[in-house]
Amino acid sequence: MPLTVVPVATIDSHFASIVDDPVYDWRKARQSWLPTPWRSCRLPGVALSHRIPKKPLSSIDLSALTPFVLTPSEEEYFERGVALFNSGKFWEAHEAWEEIWKNRPEDGRFFIQGLIQLAAAYHQLGKRVHRGVLIHLKQAQERLKLFPADFLGIQVAALLEVIDASLAAIEKRPSLAEVDWTNVKTARIHRK
Repeated sequence: MPLTVVPVATIDSHFASIVDDPVYDWRKARQSWLPTPWRSCRLPGVALSHRIPKKPLSSIDLSALTPFVLTPSEEEYFERGVALFNSGKFWEAHEAWEEIWKNRPEDGRFFIQGLIQLAAAYHQLGKRVHRGVLIHLKQAQERLKLFPADFLGIQVAALLEVIDASLAAIEKRPSLAEVDWTNVKTARIHRK
């Protein structure tokens, strides 16, 4: 029998759909049979994808934010993400970078997450989901500003300038309905 990788969210939704009792906490039930770490879970024909525990930004050791070494495979995903981002294929860039982000346990993964959120903001802009643009731009800004002006060969300062200008233009309007979204600048990623 071939092994199928199933994200934990799929298991969650399965439990949510089969439990009718509102008092029954299916999340606790799932956790009671999920061993730690999750990747060692043995279900017939199913392996759960590994999740790295979430960590709040406030717990990051800023002195430890040094560029990490990308594996050749990660470097390929990273470069592909940059090329896709710069060609306006933001969803695809997000997907490429996510392959790196989901396997990085150290604080530097917040940098990749910042790039992912920037791509998500521009993807939302293309779909005219204006509240999503604002939320993702703020999240990208929050993460990217933690890093030095040049990180992993990317000119972070230049990205932040575009993000800051976009947020300033959006926030000076009294409501999102009054923002001229055609004037929101799209950043380009420059890598050395």
